[in-house]
Formats: sequence, structure tokens, C-alpha cells
Amino acid sequence: MRTGCAPVMSNTINTADARRLEDNFAVFQGVVCAWRNHPGLFASPRLERVLIELGRRSVPPGATSVARRVSRTPRHVLHVLSKARAMGGDSRFACRWMRADGARAHSVAITSQLGAAVPQTFLDSAAATGGEVHRLDDDSCDPIVRARRLRALAERADFVALHVYPDDVVPLLAFAHNDGLPPVALINHSDHTFWLGVQVSDLVVQLRRSSIPLGARRRHVNPQRLATLPIPLPVPHRTQSRAEAKARLGLDRDAVVLLSVGTEFKYAPAGGTGFLDLVLPVMTAHERAVLLTVGPRDTGAWAVARERTRGRVVPLGRQDDPAPLFEAADVYLDSFPFTSPTAALEAGAYGLPLVAYCPYAGDAQVLSPGAPGLDDSVCRLEDANQYVETVSRLIVNADTRQVMGERARQAIEHHHQGSGWLDRLSVVYSVAGEVRPRADGPSEDRFETDRLDVMIDRLYGVDADAVGRMIDTHVRPLPVAARRAILRRMLRVNRSFSFDLFLPTWLATRLSWRPPYWNVIRRSLARSAGERHRAQPCAST
Repeated sequence: MRTGCAPVMSNTINTADARRLEDNFAVFQGVVCAWRNHPGLFASPRLERVLIELGRRSVPPGATSVARRVSRTPRHVLHVLSKARAMGGDSRFACRWMRADGARAHSVAITSQLGAAVPQTFLDSAAATGGEVHRLDDDSCDPIVRARRLRALAERADFVALHVYPDDVVPLLAFAHNDGLPPVALINHSDHTFWLGVQVSDLVVQLRRSSIPLGARRRHVNPQRLATLPIPLPVPHRTQSRAEAKARLGLDRDAVVLLSVGTEFKYAPAGGTGFLDLVLPVMTAHERAVLLTVGPRDTGAWAVARERTRGRVVPLGRQDDPAPLFEAADVYLDSFPFTSPTAALEAGAYGLPLVAYCPYAGDAQVLSPGAPGLDDSVCRLEDANQYVETVSRLIVNADTRQVMGERARQAIEHHHQGSGWLDRLSVVYSVAGEVRPRADGPSEDRFETDRLDVMIDRLYGVDADAVGRMIDTHVRPLPVAARRAILRRMLRVNRSFSFDLFLPTWLATRLSWRPPYWNVIRRSLARSAGERHRAQPCAST
């Protein structure tokens, strides 16, 4: 268990001057380090307190702000994202929400687009409802400037939905003052990691029930401020029959196609049974079975599995459009040891039977599949032998596949699509207008190490580039004077850095082409700067 982030957060929070960005740099460092290298915390009241104090001093309410504004039937919803992407669960969630809830105006505020183009789907989804898309960092990446812009947009909305990354500090700065704000709901896309936002959210919206106990116990959120909203899903429309889809993939008509979709790391063994340990006995026993996996690449253990099964284990790597695979599949197997709930929902919407290995208990159940449409439709097995037997039974029995798949499809349709999903969204709007914000939770951080903490540590491993990402995320947007102060400190501890941190943000983020020798020049300049600094007398630092 890594606890190196804990001293960074705890020692700095009490000493940093909330009025000076450069003095809070180590606080930002703690945020990035915490969510990418699990520290035994899922929320930090102390860290949020410093950021909120900075926001109170730097981001005042609007001139016309009065008491907190409440509406149980909002007319204008503001969706806040860290970055708008064509792929990604948070981006798809926001776009599907806007399209499904077209009776209201929906606008989008993006805190850190960093010069990237906003995907057309966001522009179209917002425009169709009469809303707009705002890039808060279009001409300035200063976090205070972005927070003030977000504050102004929020004060004109009736409801704010936060779809932000775990380490995005802009909402905490923007919403430090509660006066004049509508209800703010944080969408808990990353329920298994540390994140910011508890103390500025009126409602924390869970995407599955298994994360509710974790939110109450480890994030210290009053249960009255916890709600559940299913992931919105479009109704899939088949473009071909299952037999046609198999033929286009070069598979035999008689093949029974097992499909699994997830990010590659979700399949890596975490000190125990891995996904391949579960499925290889199935593949050995059933020559008709073919396993297609989206995410894992054809290397290492996956390449060995392909060879052992004479090509019937097919690791496809990342696929931008897995729809043809869902159309060809007969059975869906959830990723393990870490679930991929959105992919399981999409598979169930196609009418596929869903199978998952779920040996976890307590808070660690967030590592297993969970969603309103999955709770009663996934076949959950706690024993590896039972898993093999269940998948084998589905391979040989088409009628069982049909019954289980139809049950999953109906449950997902009821909770995640159409009027069923809109009914649950109306409840969220209503509840958000009733709860009292920011009056619960401890004042101190509480570190713990239980089964979930250990599993997350094993799954994610050490993120060696966390400090580099932290520098790019939190140093580059700062004013030049603040950047210089931080870089001087970095030189004192012999920390390397990119020389282009001195460039204006708009220039550094838009330099799409660099000559082959650019990195050599940049490293040489940085090294020379470090040598000059270390050659100076100690008194000068």
C-alpha cells in the first residue's frame, strides 16, 4: 500500500497560503498523486478545505447573487466536463443525457480542453436543446479565470451536473460560495478512486447501488445526499443478423462467440485468479467456442492463450466501434478482476446473456458489475468452478442463452432507456432541490486499508508518470510569475521539467508539429538551466 501522498497532502494543507497559487502547488500535487496512486483515502476534507478557501478569496459570487436558488423542475441544465472527448464514459453520459432530456435547455462548460477540438456530438447535442458549449480555457488556462467563468455560467443555470475528472480543482474554486447557485450534482463516474467535490456538491449521484455504502462510509457523504441515476443508453439497432455478423468476421456459423470488452488493465491478474485463468478451461473443453476480447492486445499471456487454443482466443486490442462484435456474440463475459459495467450494459441491450465472476465482499463489490439494469440480470458466480460450469452450459444450450439474454435486455430497457430513464432523472432533479448542502462529514482525513484499498493498489500499480502529469496539468495553466516560482523550487530538488513550460499556454498546446530534434533541444536547455542554478551560492536560493 502506498502512502507517500498522505504527507504531501496533510503537511501542506495546513501551511499553504490560500491566496497564492504557487504556495498551493503541493496541494495540487497531492490531488493528482492521490487519485492515480491510491493513498487509503477516497475523499479528503482537509484538501478540499484549502481549495474552497482559495475559491472564497478569489472567486466571489456575482453582483446579483442572493440566496441559494432551488428548482425541482429545472429549465436550463449546465453540464461541466474536464475535457470533451469523442470516446469516454463521462463524455458519452453527458451527451446521452442531453439528447434524452430534450425538453430542457442543456449547455456545456469544459474546464480543460487544452486546445483540442470539441467533438461535434457535443455541439449538436447542446444546440438541439437551445444550449451552448463554452471552453473555459479558450484564451486563459489560469484556474482562477476558469473558475470565475464557470461561476458566472452556473449562476445563470437551474441545475449543474459535474462530470469532471477526479483531480479537477476548478469546480471547488468556482462553487466555494453557495449564494446564488442552483443545485449542484456530482456524477460519480469514478466510484473506485479518490476524487474531489464532496464539499461543493448538493447531491452525489451514483451510477450503481454498490457504490452507495462506499460513498457514505469512506467519502463521508450523508446518505440523504446520495442518489442513483442509471447510465443512459441508446436502443441498439441491429444492422445484420448474428449469423451475418459472424460471417463478416470470418467465423463459422456454428461457432459460439464469447465476447468481453474492457480496458486492458482490467484483465491483469491482481495477485490471484485472472480472467484467462477462468476462461481457458472453458476454451479447452469446447472446441466450438471462440473468445473475442476488446481491450487486451495480442502480447504476453494473451498471445500464449491464442496459441494454446489454436487461434480461438482473439485479443483485438482497442476498437473504436465494437457494435459488429456485439451483433456477432452469443455470450458476454464481464472483465475481471475489474468490471466494465458500461460495456456489460451495452451487451445486455443487444440481448446477450451476461456472466461475471464476483468473489468480492463489502466495499470491494464496486469492482464487480453493478447498475440498476444489471443487478438482477447478471449471472454472478463467486466460485471459479461454478463460473466454468455456467459458461459451459450457455455454450451448449441456445435456449438458456435466449432466456437469459432477453431478461437482461428487458431490465436494461426499463432502467436505462426511454421513459424509464427519464423518470429516474426527474427524481434526481427533485431530490437535488430538497437536500441541504455542505453540512456533513468530518473535518479530518481518515486513512484506511481494507480489501478494496489493497485491490485498487494491485490493479493500478505505481503510476510513475503521476508527477509529470501533475506538472502539465497544474503548472502550465498558472500565470508566468507563479510558474517561475514553482520551477525554481523544482530546480532546488533537481526535478527535471519541460522547457516549454515557459511558453505561453496557447502556444505550447497548439504546437502540433515539432522537428525530430525538439526533445533533444528541450532536454539540453532544461539541463543547462539546472546546472546554472546549482552553480549559484546557496544564499541566492
